[in-house]
Amino acid sequence: MEQKNIPYLCGGTLFLLLERAKPESNMTAKDREKGRTDGLSNPEMLKALIKVVTGINPHVYGDSFKKSTSQYRKCEINGNSYIPFNNNETVQKFDNEIKSNYTDVVMRMIEFTENFISRYRANRLIHELIDVISKDKGINDDAVFYINSDGTVTKKSNLVIKDFRVWKQKTNLVSDNIIETIYKSQNKSNTSNGNTYYTCF
Repeated sequence: MEQKNIPYLCGGTLFLLLERAKPESNMTAKDREKGRTDGLSNPEMLKALIKVVTGINPHVYGDSFKKSTSQYRKCEINGNSYIPFNNNETVQKFDNEIKSNYTDVVMRMIEFTENFISRYRANRLIHELIDVISKDKGINDDAVFYINSDGTVTKKSNLVIKDFRVWKQKTNLVSDNIIETIYKSQNKSNTSNGNTYYTCF
């Protein structure tokens, strides 16, 4: 049996870390009984992620999408008709937009973070992602990430914080046990101009 590299960056990994970084819900049990929502559920967050990638607000509702969200979170699937992250055409369009219309993608991501990421947990999220990336042996040191405001890329070797071990000892970082529950999904990457870069979906 093939030995899996644990941990590694994939859609399920990213989704779980984003879930941990969501703001605290102010919903009460009575609110939920009345069918009210705070818009922070996992299906709502996944729909917002789909919008980041496609630029279109998906009209998907009901139990089928809830089931797909749960399967994606558990890395049982990496996409389907509801979740287009494994669709080659969608991936290529997103790739082209990153390279030619980066500002629009950034604005959509800003909207996502304002709605779904707690300002008090954002720093931890960044360090947790760096932790996963640094441990992912499938990501070469020369792999590049589109994370800069001006659209330029950053190599993995420059992304990993030199004193990260010190920081990790002082914080409650994502545990290896959590990472081990999401190792099944396949890591998705693309190659351009000799560089490998990651979309994280």
